[in-house]
Amino acid sequence: MSRQNVDWMQRAGRQFLQRFKDLSRDDLQAKPRAGGWSRQQVVQHMLLAYSATVAELERRLEKGSPSKRMRTPKERLAQFVIIRCAYFPPGRQAPQMVKPELSKLPALDGAELAAEYRRRADELDASLDKARAAWGRSAPVATHPILGPLSEPQWRKFHAVHTLHHCKQLDRISAALKTRGKSVA
Repeated sequence: MSRQNVDWMQRAGRQFLQRFKDLSRDDLQAKPRAGGWSRQQVVQHMLLAYSATVAELERRLEKGSPSKRMRTPKERLAQFVIIRCAYFPPGRQAPQMVKPELSKLPALDGAELAAEYRRRADELDASLDKARAAWGRSAPVATHPILGPLSEPQWRKFHAVHTLHHCKQLDRISAALKTRGKSVA
């Protein structure tokens, strides 16, 4: 299952990159509506999510043990929907720790943002590999703030599904900006 989830993450990452890697700095900063996210902010959210997972994995590795907390029924249901069914429910607010406003990235063009995305995705992949090497595929290697304890393959699948969810968001932003005449991207 783990190899399949690695492939899921890689495919999702490639699809995500395709949506912004060739855009200009201005195109990445454009917002379809007041209060909405720009395309760069969507990517910043993903970078923060990857970094938060890496930090939690590193914390567990420093402790020397995987998560021992049991999953609640609500977490089991959320894991089933997101990880097993590969469905990320729309309309949820991002947790505070991964809101793009917390990112310290300056305005970047698509190539620069793509390079940063690849770097963070590689860090996430390496941290997940370390956790698997330490505790195997089935141990809950770290705890997600909403989904609860997840194994290494579950983390990979979660991030793939989450990334694909934001591919759709990038598509909606692009369509809205085209309609408003703000971008041809």
